[in-house]
Amino acid sequence: MAARLDRYLSSRHPDVAIAAALLFVAGLVDAIAFVVLKGSFVAFMSGNSTILGESTSAGRWSTIALVAGLVAAFFGGAVGGAAISRWVARSPVWVLVAVTVALLVGTVVALTASPTAGMIVVAVATGAINSALSHTSTVQGGLTYVTGTLVKSAHELVASLGTDRPWAWLSVFWMWPVFVLGAVCGGVAERQWGVAGLWVGVVVSVGALALRVAETSSRGNSRSDGTERAAG
Repeated sequence: MAARLDRYLSSRHPDVAIAAALLFVAGLVDAIAFVVLKGSFVAFMSGNSTILGESTSAGRWSTIALVAGLVAAFFGGAVGGAAISRWVARSPVWVLVAVTVALLVGTVVALTASPTAGMIVVAVATGAINSALSHTSTVQGGLTYVTGTLVKSAHELVASLGTDRPWAWLSVFWMWPVFVLGAVCGGVAERQWGVAGLWVGVVVSVGALALRVAETSSRGNSRSDGTERAAG
C-alpha cells in the first residue's frame, strides 16, 4: 500500500489533482463573490474588466472602485505567487501556503469585518492560484483563465483530428467543467451558509496543500534512497 502511494506521489498525478482542487476552489469562491458583490468577480478578470469599462462610461464610481480593487488584488496575488516561486522558495509548497493563508484571511475578514473587504483579499488568493503550478508542464498555467482553456481546447481538438490521439484535447478541456462544478457548489454553499460558504474553499485548499506536502516529501525520500543506493 505504501509503495503504491509512493508511486502515485512520484508521478504527475498530484499536479493534476492539485490543479483540479484549485480550479474547484476558484469556481466556488467566484460564485460566492458574484452573489455577495452583486455581479463582480474574484477570479473572472475578463468579466471585471468589462464591468470596469461600462461603469466608467456610466460614472458609477463605487463600482469602479470595487472592481479596480479586485483587479489590483488579483494581479498582486499573481505577482506574489510568481515571486515566491522564483525568489523565496523553489518548492511549490509555499505558493499553496500563500493561497491557503490568503483564502483563510479573506474568509475571516468577510465574516467578521466586511464581506466586500474579505472578497478583495480572496481575490489575492485566486491570483496566486495561477502561480501555484508554474513549476510544471503537466497542467497549463493560468488556471482561472477559463476563456483561454476553451480556446486552447478548441485548437487541440482540431490539431488532434486524424491523429492517433483524437482525445488529446480533453487533457485541457477537463479544466472547464471542474471550474463550473466549483461554481455550482459555490452557489449552493452561498444559499446555505452565506459568506461562510467560503470555508468550503479553505478546506479544499488545505487538502491541496497537504497533497503537495506529501508529494514533495515522497520525491525527497526517493532522491535520498537513490543517492544511498548509488553510494552503496
